[in-house]
Amino acid sequence: MCGFGKWLYSLDDQTRQSARWATVRSRHAEFHKAAAGVLAHAIAGRKAEAASELAPTGSYSRATAALTSEMTAWKQDVAS
Repeated sequence: MCGFGKWLYSLDDQTRQSARWATVRSRHAEFHKAAAGVLAHAIAGRKAEAASELAPTGSYSRATAALTSEMTAWKQDVAS
């Protein structure tokens, strides 16, 4: 498990029962799936496909943006 995942799953039970936590967990899983896809392309020597996934409209970039956006919204929820 990555460092972020360890932190996410270490949160208290009340926090882990929130809808926001569940969405962050889902976005985190999507991020890992996209990262694995980039790695698979790179290992297979498909550099163009890997680069495409890393481009602003690629799956990795979209997954990263979605996770970041959800984390920002969660932070704002906690601060209010």
